[in-house]
Amino acid sequence: MLTITLFPGRYIQGQGALSRLGGECARLGRKALLIASPHPRQHLLPPLLPALQEQCQVAVESFGRECCDSEIQRLFKLLGETGADLVVGLGGGKTLDAAKAVAHLAQVPAIMVPTIASTDAPCSSVAVIYTPQGTFQRAEYLPRNPEVLIVDTQVMAQAPARRLCWDTLRDYGALALASCSARAVTPALERVVEANTLLSGLGFESAGLASAHSLHNGLTALPQAKAYYHGEKVAFGTLASLFLTDKPPAVVDQVYDFCQSVGLPTTLAGLGLEGVTDQDLRQVAEKACAPGESMHNEPCETSPAVVLDAIKAADAWGRARK
Repeated sequence: MLTITLFPGRYIQGQGALSRLGGECARLGRKALLIASPHPRQHLLPPLLPALQEQCQVAVESFGRECCDSEIQRLFKLLGETGADLVVGLGGGKTLDAAKAVAHLAQVPAIMVPTIASTDAPCSSVAVIYTPQGTFQRAEYLPRNPEVLIVDTQVMAQAPARRLCWDTLRDYGALALASCSARAVTPALERVVEANTLLSGLGFESAGLASAHSLHNGLTALPQAKAYYHGEKVAFGTLASLFLTDKPPAVVDQVYDFCQSVGLPTTLAGLGLEGVTDQDLRQVAEKACAPGESMHNEPCETSPAVVLDAIKAADAWGRARK
C-alpha cells in the first residue's frame, strides 16, 4: 500500500512571523504580486509594506471577494502587466485560493499568509472555485502545494472570534476562542491555529474529504446562507454527516457539545435558514451529491434523499438540545 503525504514547502508559525515575509519573497522571486483581502490591506499591510519593499519589489492588489474564474483571470492578467514572478496571498480562504490559482496559471511560486485560522486553504493544493455570486462551482486540483506558508499568530489573535484534528479542537478550542476574544496569543491559540491551518490541511490533502465539505458546497446554493463562513457551513455539514454515517449517540453528543461551546451552528437557523423549505434543502442535497463530489467517499448510501434526511435530522437534534 502506497501512502502519499503532501506538504507546503516551508511552514513558519509564531508571533511576529510576518517579519519573515520579505526574506521569503526575496528568496523566491524579484517582484511579488501581493493579493490582499480588503481588511488586511487596509489595516495590516501599511506598517509592513516599507520593510517588505526593501527586500523585494511588491505590487499590491485587492482581492475582489469571490474566487471565481473572472477574478482569477483578472489577477493573472495583472501579474503579467506588473512583471511579477511570485504571488503572495494575504487574507482569508477565498483570497488564498485565488492566489494559488493565479500562481498556477503563471507557473510561479506562491506564498500564503492567512489572516484567519478557520481554513486549511493556505496549506493545500486545491482552489475552490465559485460563481461570481458565491455559489460553489468546482474544486480545482493544482499540481503542487504553496512554496511557503507564514502564519503569524499575533495576526490570528486579532481576527474575529468566529473560527475554530479533533483532539486539539476539543481540548483547546474553548480556551483558544477566549484568547482570540481577548486578542491574546496563548499556547491554546497556537495549538488551534496549527490544527486548523497545518494539520487539517495535511489531513485532507493526504486522506481526502467527505460529506461535510460536500454539504458546504450544497449550502452555497441558498443565498440566505451566503453571509456565513465556509467553516460554519462545514461545521453543520459535519453534524449532518454524523447522522448520515450512523455514528454512536455518545459521539454525536460530543460533537454537538463542542460546537455549542464555541458558538458554531448546530441548527439550520444558525446558518440563516430558519423556515427553509424541503424544496430548498433538496436542492442542497442534490448539489452535495453531484458527480465528483467528496460526498461519495462516505462508506454508506449517499443519494439526495438520504442526505436530505441527514440534514433534517441534524437540525432537529440541534433544536431539541436547545
